[in-house]
Amino acid sequence: MKVFLKSLIRLILLVVLASSKINATSESCGRKVDTIVLCPSTSCPVNVNKTVNLVHTTAVGSHDTIHYVHSTWGIPSVLVARTSHNAELSVNYTAFLNESVAMNKKCISFSEQPYSVFVLMISQVIDYVDLNDTANMQQVNYTRTVYDLSKATWKQVVNKSHSNYDEVVFSVTQDSFSPRVQPNGSLSISFKTFCNEGYFNELPNLQYNNNMSLVDVILDNITTSGNRSRLGVTLILATNQNIGGNMSMEVRRSIDDEYSPGSFELINWLSSTNESVSDAFLQWKPASYNSPIRSIQSISSSRYYDLRSFNFTDAKRGLVVDYFGDDAQFGHHVNMFTNDVSFGLSGLKKFYRDSPYTAWSFSLGFGQPPTDHISFMIIMIILVGLGIPIVLIIAGTVYTCVKKYRHREGYEEITSSYSEIN
Repeated sequence: MKVFLKSLIRLILLVVLASSKINATSESCGRKVDTIVLCPSTSCPVNVNKTVNLVHTTAVGSHDTIHYVHSTWGIPSVLVARTSHNAELSVNYTAFLNESVAMNKKCISFSEQPYSVFVLMISQVIDYVDLNDTANMQQVNYTRTVYDLSKATWKQVVNKSHSNYDEVVFSVTQDSFSPRVQPNGSLSISFKTFCNEGYFNELPNLQYNNNMSLVDVILDNITTSGNRSRLGVTLILATNQNIGGNMSMEVRRSIDDEYSPGSFELINWLSSTNESVSDAFLQWKPASYNSPIRSIQSISSSRYYDLRSFNFTDAKRGLVVDYFGDDAQFGHHVNMFTNDVSFGLSGLKKFYRDSPYTAWSFSLGFGQPPTDHISFMIIMIILVGLGIPIVLIIAGTVYTCVKKYRHREGYEEITSSYSEIN
């Protein structure tokens, strides 16, 4: 029996070790990721009084290349294009640096027509007073304070290279987009482009692959308009597919919170109402964090709202105009929708000023968004958890039967020996 239990314990340890290896991030890279800062550079002579950021990340795979063009010149944006290996990015720097929107239309292009293109813009920071503690902007009757990020002056981009991803970080102090406050607060937006697939090692541990990028939005020590203020951001998604059609939001539920404890939902923003033909997506979990150390203790919530069709009524510069030109401004051949995402938990009477920090993560990419699945580790734990009692019951039954049988044999031998003496 002792030998059996030792063997069972060894089996359990082997299962746990094997499952941990299977669930580990895949270190083999399916794409070669490189990042180049285009502005500021010798090719992009930026005025010393301005900070113009333009960064190009390429993820080269076996069949195609994905281009990520990041910029904070105008509306902070990322342009994502999937092309052949031969396609090269072209930038008319003279037009790109011109402050007139009329002059910089279509100043960014590719030498070949991309297979697919979309642009994500983070256009506004929203400050709303939540007197009733609902954490819902649609239930607030008070005027919201909206900060237009297209007019902000951003710091010079920070480009970081890690073992399996490149990271581009943009940051700006609050006084740049809200001049009436002191430069204590800040907003930062980071983009991570991966060469492999796995789950990111920071909560909410979003799943990623080499066809997508992870984005972090951090609002740190922002001066709000009131003690009961909450914050949010406005996103705009533009694509050259599904023209005239609707985009859609969907919520997927999971029974497994292994990677994001306490979170059983995935929210997908699809560029089409039909997921099978959607060419672009955003994905996040309904969570945000009110501390730089992300943990269960610092978890908060995020809420999305109804999608709204969007057109540029005012001339604003940014990558969507730099690439699509008049098509973006007048709604031709470009499909654009916008949505707001707000942060905070209702009913706790805790607002942004109580913990003046918010971090929110989401992913963006081509094709269908990844789905959470029950990991091999969870499956093995369930099997071991159910299997051990069954094995113990069977082993105990067999042991009892064998012991009784041996006892009976011994009794019969004693009886027969007494019979011989008589």
